[in-house]
Amino acid sequence: VWAEPVMRAVVSGSDPAALREAADLMRWNLPFLVCSGWTVVGAAVLNAGRKSRVVAAAQFAVPVVAIATFLILGERFGVRAAIYGMLGGMAVNTLVVFVSAARQGYLLLPSLDAR
Repeated sequence: VWAEPVMRAVVSGSDPAALREAADLMRWNLPFLVCSGWTVVGAAVLNAGRKSRVVAAAQFAVPVVAIATFLILGERFGVRAAIYGMLGGMAVNTLVVFVSAARQGYLLLPSLDAR
């Protein structure tokens, strides 16, 4: 909803098509931010449990998948290929952290226990 006004403020002087494209790219990046927050909490749990190698390996997935996706799909999708790769890498990162934390006995899901 706010992507186009934000992009209008950031990318001043652009034509309407470029602003729409920038807003669309911004929307594609929002899931990355959500996964990042969730993964940071999981990484903190794992680091506290002395599982920093798992955290480091999981974080390594983001650039590896992003670069591989861009190299494979870059000609077809352009900059969107990098975004798709970052989302895929973050999904791998989040999954590894989530599963590793669950194996340590920590379920990384919100709880609304209002007792």
